[in-house]
Amino acid sequence: MAPGAFSKKKIIACIIVRMKSTRLPGKAMAEIHGKPMIRLLIDRMKTAETIDEIVVCTSTDKEDKILIDVARESGIQSFAGSHEDVFSRFYSAGKAFDADILVRVTGDNVLTCPVNIDQMVRQHVKLDAEYTRTNGLPLGVTAELMSMDMIARLKKRIPDTKSSEYLMLYAFDPDHFRCAVLDAPPEVNRPHYSLTVDTPEDLSFMKNIFSKFPPTAAGPRIEDVVALLDASPEYTGIPDDTAIKMPGETTITFAECLQMMSDRAKKAKACFKNTN
Repeated sequence: MAPGAFSKKKIIACIIVRMKSTRLPGKAMAEIHGKPMIRLLIDRMKTAETIDEIVVCTSTDKEDKILIDVARESGIQSFAGSHEDVFSRFYSAGKAFDADILVRVTGDNVLTCPVNIDQMVRQHVKLDAEYTRTNGLPLGVTAELMSMDMIARLKKRIPDTKSSEYLMLYAFDPDHFRCAVLDAPPEVNRPHYSLTVDTPEDLSFMKNIFSKFPPTAAGPRIEDVVALLDASPEYTGIPDDTAIKMPGETTITFAECLQMMSDRAKKAKACFKNTN
């Protein structure tokens, strides 16, 4: 899409990805359907109608050069920044490409939904929001939208470099930012389903999902993936008592995390209701 084709604001999808991973090193180049995960994700993002530009956002580490090569071969831009400070890399990429709105996509989430991104972009622009997300989709399906002006202010709220990996928790805060929240449609509202790739088991699971569908550039639709899992009696999703890491080396249960997100969504919606 040509810059500004959807709106006067420049909208950039920033794919946060590195080769380094504690549980699954090199997963960005792991092949599914004969194509590296990062390439599948890039091709999927290319089908979004509201994105002006896609940028692979990686680090200056030597091992990440292969991701820059993939970006070039895919005909998109890349940015290499700090290997430790995820927030700095994200924000610096936005400034480097003159973004007004950044769509944060992580390399673990090969099934990030471009249709959902388009819905969020339209809502973000319509409401003049600073942050936009969708609640209720399976883990690993939704992206996040942040306006650059908001990201500049967000920097002051993140206490240290290590905390930047919890970016969503600081950004999705209706007490400090204009947060817009979409609700997942009933047919894909499965917050306990996990479609992210963090471990070797996740990768095998994702390969099995893709094997059930014919190869396409964009990959399977989320509706079809959810229907597949709904019909699978052995798939149970994320248990409520699963420990979720939080800033300060603390944890909460997955059920508590979902409740926290629901509470923040209610507050965010109330703010927009009271101002429109």
